[in-house]
Amino acid sequence: MHSASSRPPPFLRLRSDTRFIIFVACFAIFTHLFFYGMLVPVMPTALTERAGVRQEDLQKWNSILQAIYGGTTLVTSPIAGWFTDRMGTRRLPFLLCLLCLAVATALLAVGTNIGLWIAGRILHGASSGMLWTVCLALLSDTVGEAGIGHAVGIIGIPMSVGPIVGPLLGGVIYAYGGYYAVFGLMFALIAIDAVLRLVMIEKRVAQEWLETEPVQIEGAETHVTTDVRRPPRPLSRLLLSSRMLVALVGGLLQSSLNVAFDSTLPLVVHDIFGWQQTGQGLIFIAILVPSLLQPVFGTITDKYQQGRRLLAAGGCLLAAPVYALLRLVIHNTLEQKILLCALLVLIGLAMAMAMPAIIAEIGATVADMEKNDLQASEGTVVAMGWSLVNAAYAAGCMLGPLFAGLIRQAAGWQTTTWCLGLLSGVTGLFLLLFLGGWVGGRTPASFIARVVKE
Repeated sequence: MHSASSRPPPFLRLRSDTRFIIFVACFAIFTHLFFYGMLVPVMPTALTERAGVRQEDLQKWNSILQAIYGGTTLVTSPIAGWFTDRMGTRRLPFLLCLLCLAVATALLAVGTNIGLWIAGRILHGASSGMLWTVCLALLSDTVGEAGIGHAVGIIGIPMSVGPIVGPLLGGVIYAYGGYYAVFGLMFALIAIDAVLRLVMIEKRVAQEWLETEPVQIEGAETHVTTDVRRPPRPLSRLLLSSRMLVALVGGLLQSSLNVAFDSTLPLVVHDIFGWQQTGQGLIFIAILVPSLLQPVFGTITDKYQQGRRLLAAGGCLLAAPVYALLRLVIHNTLEQKILLCALLVLIGLAMAMAMPAIIAEIGATVADMEKNDLQASEGTVVAMGWSLVNAAYAAGCMLGPLFAGLIRQAAGWQTTTWCLGLLSGVTGLFLLLFLGGWVGGRTPASFIARVVKE
């Protein structure tokens, strides 16, 4: 701990500025998701040409490696939340997750056998578990409950741009520059990311030099305190909240749908249209461009908090018939390619509606528990709460590719599409009935009136 009278770091206000902190978090997320997206078109070819996977086993291993990533993220997330709360500062875990990503990149760059790919995906998942937990906790510290929906919408931009640019550049660079050129670009991004993370200073740390000017976290109702080493709150208390459990299950189901295409779509467009790495990467643009609207939907969730249920459920219910209609794409014609892109755009729009609402509901639940629960006031729940968000998303990343990939391998693409539609519909109904509390607890008229009043 530094005293208020010690010499402050250079450019303290700039380095602890809310906008700069959000930018650093966004760039960290972009770097991580760029790598994730870059592997989508590269992995099928690399597995067969470099790791020795047989063509008939490609769908299985593609799904398994995606599930390993999600499973490791799931295991790492609560550990990262506990560790982050114990540390008080977000800096050390923020840097540690980047180190894991660098080692994972090195292992996959070598990638000459399936064991290296498994090890690389394990470290990639561990990095993800730490990154999302730390970033969401950092944003919660910085903007507070009142601004978390908008902040989640802002980080939705790199969440969209990373997976767009990753497959695009990954496929093009792999096709024209070779395998190692792809990973050279990744190492350059990691270097820039490391500089930004080292430069950033957290709000709570900056206040050590700004005692006479208490730092007001934008959007929050209270000042930041310097007590950053409060004991962590038990995980069980968060899991006993029915409101939290509903939102986490909704996040799990939604993330399963979000990543289900990662293990199937590249192989589907290759089999139907004959597209190679570039085309396999470009097709994801149709899903991800509508996700640029996430800040808009995030702002709506902040302004009309009772509308979270409608946005989350509406997105899933909108996507349900669209998933089922993907079964019509079976021929290599221009009309079928246009149809596929149009359907994927609608699915991307539905994702942009649902996810900010679910995450904002979890953030509001955590904030309410810390303010209103006397036992919660003994220790912070922010990082642990956001680690549960990440754990739910990771469970979806593990189950989604296995669900879609193994169904496609066993029963074909058409069966996979209606199964995804069914899952989306069930998710939408679940969120409509339970998100934010049992819908039967209020009449439709009173619920709509409350939304309009906000």
